[in-house]
Amino acid sequence: MNKFTKIAVLFVLLVLPLGFVIFFQKGSDSQYLVRNFPGEKAYLEDENGQVRIVPDYNTLTDQEGKKFDSKILKGKVYVADFVFTRCTGICPTMTTQLTRVQEAFADNPEVVLVSYTVDPEYDSDSIFKAYAQHHKAVYGKWYMLTGPKADIYDLANHAYMVAAAEEGEEQFVHTPKFTLIDRKGRIRGYYDGTRPEDVDKLILEIKVVLQEKE
Repeated sequence: MNKFTKIAVLFVLLVLPLGFVIFFQKGSDSQYLVRNFPGEKAYLEDENGQVRIVPDYNTLTDQEGKKFDSKILKGKVYVADFVFTRCTGICPTMTTQLTRVQEAFADNPEVVLVSYTVDPEYDSDSIFKAYAQHHKAVYGKWYMLTGPKADIYDLANHAYMVAAAEEGEEQFVHTPKFTLIDRKGRIRGYYDGTRPEDVDKLILEIKVVLQEKE
């Protein structure tokens, strides 16, 4: 290996990864967790310093009316969000932005999307199916889940650690965040689903997580 080849290899191994880190960490309101430095990783931890793992669940149904077992997410890199079909505020923007993520990884079966309704009393599986069709959600790639309200809100507030609450009839408080979860169920980052630049970053960071060998 000649001198110039060695320099090129060192540049690729040392300088480029650092550039990615700087790019990922600047210019966003997202909570950056994917990695702090090449070779290191960061995960959301609980109050005891333990890595937070999204727990298994099997009480929800998808847009096809089929029981959803979260074990199918094992070994997948996935993005989760919370919306409701009657929402006229941030939800349409969030779902449009999540469509971009679906398109970016259309040919990669390792990447999955999961949307939960915060209005399950209205959002039946048939309502969610129409919503999914309107937004061209590919079944098996993008799951839209409904079910017992208590279970969904527990997932939002205690598993994903994002806000979800009911404020009255047809009024709901929910986060605009997209949550990135890795193959082992660990939360790796939060991204503002109403900001295209944050979703650009999410798409890049999904690619980073996909490259991890573990």
